[in-house]
Amino acid sequence: MSARTIAKLIGKDIEETKDILERMVQEGKILKINNRYALHTIIDIFDVPIMVPPEQFKDEKVRKLAELSENFFKKRWHKEIFGSKRPFLRVIPVEQTIKRSQQKVSCAEELSERLKKAKTIVKTLCPCRTRQEILGKRKCDYPLEGCLMLDFHGDLIAKIGKGKVISYEEAMDWLNEATQLGLVHLVENCEDGPYFFVCSCCPCCCIGLRGLLELGDPRAVAPSNYICLLYTSPSPRDLSTSRMPSS
Repeated sequence: MSARTIAKLIGKDIEETKDILERMVQEGKILKINNRYALHTIIDIFDVPIMVPPEQFKDEKVRKLAELSENFFKKRWHKEIFGSKRPFLRVIPVEQTIKRSQQKVSCAEELSERLKKAKTIVKTLCPCRTRQEILGKRKCDYPLEGCLMLDFHGDLIAKIGKGKVISYEEAMDWLNEATQLGLVHLVENCEDGPYFFVCSCCPCCCIGLRGLLELGDPRAVAPSNYICLLYTSPSPRDLSTSRMPSS
């Protein structure tokens, strides 16, 4: 919607309306696209406004928002957002001696391929760990920065100062570090894109993993499209013909 249309709807003059809208954009509460204003996707309404610098963690409004979003997660999120038969999020593995699955959703499986296709990569605070930090409930010591926002989504996040544009190499360095730390990589569960994010998640803070582990909702996260097989030595890589281990 244009500022003029919104001004008429709320009964305020155009300049006052623009001031309100611009403040909401900078706070991450709404989007501004080509001089028009729009609501975020549901996950961004839930996450972006609390992606604030540490000096604002004790701000009363920020804490209240964190409390409201945490309560919404526990009472409504898993019923409304995780209510679909098709999970919103999906786990993807690191690229270490694995072969492609024949599953339907597999064409963008590797992290590096997803990032190579991105024109913009923005590293941001992890909203899930940030939320728990603000509430004083965080159980882990993983880095607060940890999410990668891509392309259009990343551009919008960077424009309001809630993330830093990084290179493909920097993104891969972070994902390799996150893998070594034991974080789980989650992406949106779609095959053809557009792609918006790659998150490096912990089970104590991540809404997806908490939905699965804490709330017991199997629709919270789709599993990886890979299956791990353990072989006895020598492995099939060492043999001219692959074989399964004897039972």
